[in-house]
Amino acid sequence: MRTSPALVIALLLASQPAMACEIKPFLAYFNAEGSGSPEVEMVLDETVRFWRTLPSDQKSVIVQGHTDTIGDANDNQARSMAMARRVRDGLLARGVPVGVVVVEAHGETKPVIATGDNVAEALNRRVEIHLDYVHDCFPGSHIPPDPKAP
Repeated sequence: MRTSPALVIALLLASQPAMACEIKPFLAYFNAEGSGSPEVEMVLDETVRFWRTLPSDQKSVIVQGHTDTIGDANDNQARSMAMARRVRDGLLARGVPVGVVVVEAHGETKPVIATGDNVAEALNRRVEIHLDYVHDCFPGSHIPPDPKAP
């Protein structure tokens, strides 16, 4: 008896362990003083709406604060933590459980746009919201569409 190639592929894929899947991060931008742009509330709503569609009980949210290079590096580290906590608080207020949220502060160490010291760069003043979940991420598995995709 001959086994069909489709059956072999299906059996191989089914034997793969579940793994953490990462989705393109949601971005919330802040001004030089660390205040969020008017879009931050919309980003939080969109993030939570999408988070609720994920097909796993094992979901996590990683909130990473970043700044530009204006000012002292230590101040920027603290500012990035304050921005990340503000986003975390917004997620919690919208029903994301506290136990799944991790907050990180990167200060000026991971810019999107490389600049010299004391350069204001709006794209670097951001909080990235990473959604991870455990699911079968092998090719062909169901992964919710990226809401940022064109």
